[in-house]
Amino acid sequence: MSIKKILGSLLALCLMLSLLPSAAYAVDSQGNSGTFTAASMNVDGLPNSILGISINSDGPGSDGTKAISAKLNEMQWDIIGVSEDFNYNTELLSSLSSYSSGTHRGGISGLRNNTDGLNLLWKNTISVTGEKWTSWNTYYSTGIFGTGNGADGMIDKGYRFYQATVAEGVTVDVYILHMDADSDAGDISARESQLTQLADAIKASDNKNPIIVMGDTNCRYTREHLETLFIDAINADSRFTIQDAWVEKVRNGVYPTYGADAIVAKDKGGSYDYPEAEIVDKLFYINNTDSAVTLTANSYSVVTTFTDSEGTALADHWPILVDFAYTVKGQEHTHSYTLTSETAPTCTEPGSKTYTCSACDDSYTETITAQGHAYENGVCTRCGDPDPDAATGAEPVYTLGDSTTEIISGEKYAIVFPSAIPYSLNHSESGAISAGTIRLTKEDEVPADLIWTLTKQDKGYTISAEINGETKYLARTKNLTNGGYKIALQDDPFVWTVTASDSNGRLRVTTKVISRTYTLRYYTTKTGWIVAGRGDDIQIYQVNR
Repeated sequence: MSIKKILGSLLALCLMLSLLPSAAYAVDSQGNSGTFTAASMNVDGLPNSILGISINSDGPGSDGTKAISAKLNEMQWDIIGVSEDFNYNTELLSSLSSYSSGTHRGGISGLRNNTDGLNLLWKNTISVTGEKWTSWNTYYSTGIFGTGNGADGMIDKGYRFYQATVAEGVTVDVYILHMDADSDAGDISARESQLTQLADAIKASDNKNPIIVMGDTNCRYTREHLETLFIDAINADSRFTIQDAWVEKVRNGVYPTYGADAIVAKDKGGSYDYPEAEIVDKLFYINNTDSAVTLTANSYSVVTTFTDSEGTALADHWPILVDFAYTVKGQEHTHSYTLTSETAPTCTEPGSKTYTCSACDDSYTETITAQGHAYENGVCTRCGDPDPDAATGAEPVYTLGDSTTEIISGEKYAIVFPSAIPYSLNHSESGAISAGTIRLTKEDEVPADLIWTLTKQDKGYTISAEINGETKYLARTKNLTNGGYKIALQDDPFVWTVTASDSNGRLRVTTKVISRTYTLRYYTTKTGWIVAGRGDDIQIYQVNR
């Protein structure tokens, strides 16, 4: 509740004390990715009475503050900024064993109290340091004892600063505040001075962290120059971008117009539902261009479910809640890669080398092409496997199987361009590529010059042929021809991209030149088989031994 509720009840006390020696009350003079929640709440912690005089009879008191504590524990918000934490701090913390809190500066017991009523609560999984509090340079209150116009002279109102580490490498500067109460011209002027004081403190900070500012501002955009003195003032610093979570998430970034009608909630005598109604409790967040951490508000809500079991509000302010996401930029540096693991290739399986940056653990892997068998006298000189073609002492016979889109690495296939006249992809002992027009049906014997081996690699397949006991690889050359590039056989592996067509049960075999994709296909009788800019699908047939 506002401290101004004390005024009426203290009049009698003021009269009794007026005979005492007068005192002067000077105004004191004086910034990876994941989610977390931040809430702001006025807990209405004024005592029910002072010196036997009732001042806050409808406040929550001791029992009500225990209920607030239990509800906060139920909500499990990560960071909670509270105001008016005066006489019931023990009760406020009674159910919050999984939370830590800042310094409680005491309750209210007289006309001048060295307490700001502010506190920060945070889950024990969060680390908070750097607590500081600062009094407002200006406040406005009237009466001999400062009990008029919100009684702001009775306590040491101001703002507090904390640094909250919500995750490794994610530290947020947190400001919590309670500003001047009441609505006379002097109150408004004091609040606008306080807005400038806080904006100046934030701009003077140099922590290179994102910032959250929350609390009971007692401000309305329609009444105070809040946008000009706070939002615009901070945005004028090139380091900072500030958002009011309510304006951003509820009003699509459009600030209320100064001097327009107040946007008052129905339960406060107005005509607006929550969250469209403007309330004086506010939560701002500021991103800092010098920070590696960026905050984003996922949602904003006025928590009207903060009630007891019968639906009665537990305090005279609804809490406000923002669900934040944070992202962390990687530190810029020059990668320093070293070899951290190596797997040697075999005759049939590719190998790999993995390199890792010593600064950031970024890594990449190079694929080493499978070596293929090297048979000599009927035995592979690399792995010792027998040459299947030499096992019987006779040349093997291969027959045509089914058309397929399922490639088995290391198996043999015939490659055909389907058309009115099917053209097969042929190779010769001289290493030349040609197009054949032989028509084969299933289980027909397949000539050796039609047989290709497809072998899986890290980023595609090699297409190879055994010619005179050596493995030769089909490759795109650098020689242009009508419609694309010529192809040829070479000693070094060449990796093709092979994808299945969803529509016709065929395959598309491609390679890239800079950013353009070229497709393996039969083109014309003049050019034969090439990689063409105009793509088309091919068929492959299993070749069975």
